[in-house]
Amino acid sequence: MPVDDTSSIYAEVKAWIAQQEAYEATTKTPAPLTNAQRKALEVLRIPIALPSPPELDDVDYISLLNRYRQAHPGGNDIKLEPEAASSKVVGDAVRFICPFTLSEASGHLTAPVASFPAVGYGIEKHGDYPPVFTNKKAAKQFTAKCAVDWLIAHLLMPSNLLDVTFPKGYVPTRLGSASPQSSSSSSSSPPPPPPPSTKQPADKEGPKDNGVQLPPQPRSSKGASTVDFEDDSLPATQRVTALCRILGMQAPRYSITRSNPDVDKYFDGRPDFGSDPHHIPEGLGRVMWVVGSEKARQAVAGYVLDYLLTIYHERKRQLEA
Repeated sequence: MPVDDTSSIYAEVKAWIAQQEAYEATTKTPAPLTNAQRKALEVLRIPIALPSPPELDDVDYISLLNRYRQAHPGGNDIKLEPEAASSKVVGDAVRFICPFTLSEASGHLTAPVASFPAVGYGIEKHGDYPPVFTNKKAAKQFTAKCAVDWLIAHLLMPSNLLDVTFPKGYVPTRLGSASPQSSSSSSSSPPPPPPPSTKQPADKEGPKDNGVQLPPQPRSSKGASTVDFEDDSLPATQRVTALCRILGMQAPRYSITRSNPDVDKYFDGRPDFGSDPHHIPEGLGRVMWVVGSEKARQAVAGYVLDYLLTIYHERKRQLEA
């Protein structure tokens, strides 16, 4: 459009605004608007230039999320279905968003996420509209990235953006402390093994290491006390019981219920530590839609074991520092 024509339009709009303001100043009532004027004003409220969408890296987050579900089939299907963004946000422009619900996040005990993108995962604050994209694939990639970031932040997926399961024997070190901003870029290298401890004679109060009191050790007897909690060939439930005794904690019971009361195949599970005074993160060990009650029980125990191993190795490092 020629500059002269543009200037003429601006002048007409300014003159019309002045007339409306004069009317309101005189009558002390809102100036009347025709339907066409109201529609034009709604369009003007939309930013002339929409914010640039977030840049996406070269990671195929859609494939990564699908691989995660293949390795963890207990949750909902991964269905990323883009939709047109609201005209109130983009006006006549064609833009896309891709709302997506991940069962692990929506069923989280303490911080459920109804759908992605979400606050902290693609959205800065409550009330903000999610980023919009010019094509459906980019919208799907962004939403998949938000879901992957959540899985990494909650230690359900390694942070190297390559693997979807943790290496055998790997002990997570960021339980409950991972942030959305750091989860996607941090390394997932396992912590160094604790140095060998120097055995000290036990006294009436229990064993000591370098002069620092350790949790009471169980007396040698048949049962859980003879189980090596570091033996990864044993069921996670047995290892948890043995490690709880060493840490002086109450071993949990496992609450296993049907995911669907009418279907005797899928099960939810969570640990119950009863009145144990030790701080146990809320939501620890929660699983959903696991095939088979025993598999659900072992899955819960596996998450608990990872947490307890973290405590155990951290105590050892502090004592031997």
